[in-house]
Amino acid sequence: DHQHHLLEERLITLGTVDASLIHAREVFAPAIEKRASSVILAHNHPSGLAAPSVQDLLVTKRLKKVGHLIGITLLDHLIIGKNQYYSDSLKRMVYV
Repeated sequence: DHQHHLLEERLITLGTVDASLIHAREVFAPAIEKRASSVILAHNHPSGLAAPSVQDLLVTKRLKKVGHLIGITLLDHLIIGKNQYYSDSLKRMVYV
């Protein structure tokens, strides 16, 4: 919601070991349905390395633009690896 309380967690797509198809309509449809003001996306890298690929960065950029157009902010896009994650909002890797 507008105070960043979680409204719902939703699985959007299942990928393969090296690819996942994602489209803005599938990402934002549940957010529109729930009248969400923002979203956080997360996906894992089966390799265990959380560094974003060029495709990850392009998808994030595209989804930010779409979100801006429809009034739903993309707060972050997290990439989960083994004992690490990448946060687009921080623009860095975090090791846990």
